[in-house]
Order: sequence, then structure tokens, then C-alpha cells
Amino acid sequence: MEEGDDRFRGGLNLHLGFNSYSARYYYFMRSFGPVKESTHVLALSRSFPIPGMKFLWGRLGFAPLLETTKLSYSKQEDQAFDTKEAQTNLGFLLGVFMQVTNSGPLSFQIAWESALYPAGLTGGILLATGRKQLFTLSAGMQL
Repeated sequence: MEEGDDRFRGGLNLHLGFNSYSARYYYFMRSFGPVKESTHVLALSRSFPIPGMKFLWGRLGFAPLLETTKLSYSKQEDQAFDTKEAQTNLGFLLGVFMQVTNSGPLSFQIAWESALYPAGLTGGILLATGRKQLFTLSAGMQL
């Protein structure tokens, strides 16, 4: 995942799909000093073929987001400053992916998705946005 700071961090991806509809859950976490951040994204989308491209598909949908930041100090005298914040948002998702399947049940996919989030309920999407770019390489089994 990349959040606009040109720094990528790895995470966990779980993908469930039915026909052209899919739900993907992404979990990312990082710790630095007393700070622990976690990001949860649920990408709900519909896939469609891109005309003239055999293996390339597009994706449109929505992406609810939950971000938590926890500040916890180890020293007893600093623990009064411990805090925990949670932020939620609903974004618009778009992406492209390439999927290769063979005659068996295995499937391989490489994808790029971008979720755009308004800065707040009163923020205009063109004036202030947040984004999450998700790059995934996955292998799975079609049931």
C-alpha cells in the first residue's frame, strides 16, 4: 500500500469473488516507537473486461476504510499521554488487473487499485482527498 508519501508497506489480502463481483479485505500495520498504526480496507467492486485486451480487466466500486492509531508509552510516568484514535471513511475505488487462469482451478492475478477518500463530510473531493494505492500479486483457487 502507498498513501501519497511514496513509501510502500506490505500487508495481508483476502479476496472472495463471485462472477464479476468481488470483495477484498486489506490489512496493513506499522509500528515506530510508541506509535502503532493499522489500516483496514474493504474493497467492494465489480469487474469488467477492457475492450481489445485479452487478460486486462477494470474494476469500479467502493472502499470503506478504518484507520487506527495507538500511542502507548512504556514508562509509567508517560502512560497518562497514551491515546487511541479511530477514523472511518468511504471512498471510490478504481483499478485494473490482469488475471491468468489455466484449464485447472488455479488462478494468478496482479492488480493495481486506487481508493480516493474525501477529507471529511464537509470536504470537497476535488479540494482535499486522501488516497490508498494498493498493489497486489495473488494466487488462488477457483471453486
